[in-house]
Amino acid sequence: MHVARKSASSKIRGAVTTTPRRRDPPALGRWLRADGHAEAPVGAIKMGTTVATNALLERRGTPAALPRDRRLRGRLAATSGHQNRPDIFALDLVRGRHRRTEKVVGIAERIGSDGSVVTPIDDDDVVAALERIRGCGIDAVAICLMHGYRYPAHEARVAALARQAGFTQVSASHEVEPLIKFVSRAETTLVDAYLTPVLGGYIARLRQALATIAQPERLLFMQSSGGLVDAEQFRGKDSILSGPAGGVVGMVQEADRVPVSHRLVGL
Repeated sequence: MHVARKSASSKIRGAVTTTPRRRDPPALGRWLRADGHAEAPVGAIKMGTTVATNALLERRGTPAALPRDRRLRGRLAATSGHQNRPDIFALDLVRGRHRRTEKVVGIAERIGSDGSVVTPIDDDDVVAALERIRGCGIDAVAICLMHGYRYPAHEARVAALARQAGFTQVSASHEVEPLIKFVSRAETTLVDAYLTPVLGGYIARLRQALATIAQPERLLFMQSSGGLVDAEQFRGKDSILSGPAGGVVGMVQEADRVPVSHRLVGL
């Protein structure tokens, strides 16, 4: 975490291991007061986090549903895009539920590779499918339709209907990551729907914890790419390597401060 105060002579760097689940994190408070200018306004707080990483590894994300063309309902489960499975040489492959999908529902729609409408989207059919999803207690939906990366009209319509139906998290592939490869695009969109609500809750708790200590003008998070983004724009798809990326960026900056002859070890 990096804190920049507005006074020109006051900057603090450091690491805080306290999680913002408590209302008044003592470590964070002591750290912000360490420079002796506790009253100086905080211009920005920049930080990396492993919240999304842990949620993904421990399967503690938000249950998400995947509405898709009825002819492709089993596509993502059948093709994971790699050979990473428990027993790669097993002849009897037992398929389990996709690790980030609670429910897959089929809808009537299809856009061809040239943008022509093969099967018109049926609003009533989509609404019925969304109602079945909501009936299962699922509030997050990932939308990835064939050729949606280039022709997003059907995806946009499903997303609009999902928001009207009251879904709190709607991730559409053409907005999340418009990749040409269907499986990669679907996986990325699912990750976004699965993790973004987790990040939203974490950021809300962090802001609540900071309210009694400091109100930064900007709260920035490290993305997997190593770039910073405002908390409001921090999405699940960009968060998986947030913590490690922050460590790498911090180590590079620290390397500039030590003699070339010194060795630097990052943990």
